[in-house]
Amino acid sequence: DRQLRLSDYFVKTDSVEEYTKINTDLIGEDYKKVDKDFLDIKEKTILEYLHNDFYLVMKELCKKENITALACCEHARWNVEKLIMEFSPLSPEDWYKIECSFGTERNKIVTNLKKAKENPKHIDLCSCRNLHRVNPANMKYDYFLMLAMPQIIISSEE
Repeated sequence: DRQLRLSDYFVKTDSVEEYTKINTDLIGEDYKKVDKDFLDIKEKTILEYLHNDFYLVMKELCKKENITALACCEHARWNVEKLIMEFSPLSPEDWYKIECSFGTERNKIVTNLKKAKENPKHIDLCSCRNLHRVNPANMKYDYFLMLAMPQIIISSEE
């Protein structure tokens, strides 16, 4: 149920801040009942916390400094994946063409770069900071994956 509700909100928002707030709101009263302020991994493993104190894990994860750092790590991992798949970052000339265009023309340029047979390029193949500047709506994917990770870990164990 919670997974379905999260995905409903995920589609409806472009703002990372709004998405994180919505996720925190979905956790609801159980989120507010957590007494501890941190996870003590000397006491339990992360997996034990996921099974026994899921809301505590989500409380820690939803802290802005934690979720932002994890989302940037996810974006770096995604960059490596794209590089392995032989995508290249955009050249200064590609950036110029994109930044001088708007709407469907811009989308067409980006799509053509991505689907090029030789030397495909991806607009999001850049640093987390640059992605926030040039394509901030796509940052939600990195945040979403990090917010979904606890549930993915639990599900993969079954």
